[in-house]
Amino acid sequence: MSSLPSIGFVGLGAMGTPMATRLLEAGFPLTVWNRTPERAAALAAAGALPAATLREVAAGSDIVISVLFDDTAVSGVAFAADGLVEAMSPGAIHLSCSTISPALADRLEEEHRNRGQHAVSAPLLGSAAMAAAGTLYLAASGPAEAIDRLGPVFSALAQKTLVVGERARHAVVAKLANNFLIFAVTEGIGEALALAQKSGLPRAAMMDLLWETDFARRIFAVYGRKVLDRAFEPATAPARLALKDLDLALAQAAASGTSMAAAGLLRERLAKTVARGWGDLEFAAVALLTDAESGLPVPHVPGSSKGGQSA
Repeated sequence: MSSLPSIGFVGLGAMGTPMATRLLEAGFPLTVWNRTPERAAALAAAGALPAATLREVAAGSDIVISVLFDDTAVSGVAFAADGLVEAMSPGAIHLSCSTISPALADRLEEEHRNRGQHAVSAPLLGSAAMAAAGTLYLAASGPAEAIDRLGPVFSALAQKTLVVGERARHAVVAKLANNFLIFAVTEGIGEALALAQKSGLPRAAMMDLLWETDFARRIFAVYGRKVLDRAFEPATAPARLALKDLDLALAQAAASGTSMAAAGLLRERLAKTVARGWGDLEFAAVALLTDAESGLPVPHVPGSSKGGQSA
């Protein structure tokens, strides 16, 4: 008899199927359910128990993992009559690996807690190929006891699990922020390559420059640390200089007929940063503007009265 916890798995899509396969291969007793039952056939042939209902997948499981598309899908399986919340046993854990709203994470947390169950969030960072190889990254949050019990599950699914908080919403917010950053950086890369190509520079040459100078690691290691620590002095690239350089890029974009929507927005943000009196700080001080507009505390920064008029 297996000493590993029994797992119910809900959602056998592009990510769910390879994750469930990993768990089965690791020796976990596995019951699977999918809205379209035929997707469970291969796992059933490999030894998983197919469930006909949500109650069947949840009632006998120590841990129920859901990998679903959106809030509607998660709510449908969690809160339906005979759904996960009603069917799970006291002490059982619902591990939600979906990218959902913080509000839904709060509701899952409350509904499960009211029944003596645990809600843990662990949105997926990675691809279907990484899921199949067990090399996903997970951002996890929830009660410490439940996180500890999930250790063998995390080990089977991911190369690294980062615990980011004790509320179910914390990992959800981390995933949303992570995805925003991916989308923003990708838009920036697209605009940079378009500007290069429209100006006669081959796209591949521009991308080679970024790769060969370790652009991603430099930006995140150096400027990410400055934003985190709000350490903007001494400035090697002050906001005033960044504004000048961005104006040059936008002028070339106009001359070459290149669309650079993100660059235009960044130009506006940098101008406001300079107008606040932060023009002589490192250009990453644009993050102070976001903090100020978000109602977050903005520390006094030595020399921040320089470089522009106070706003």
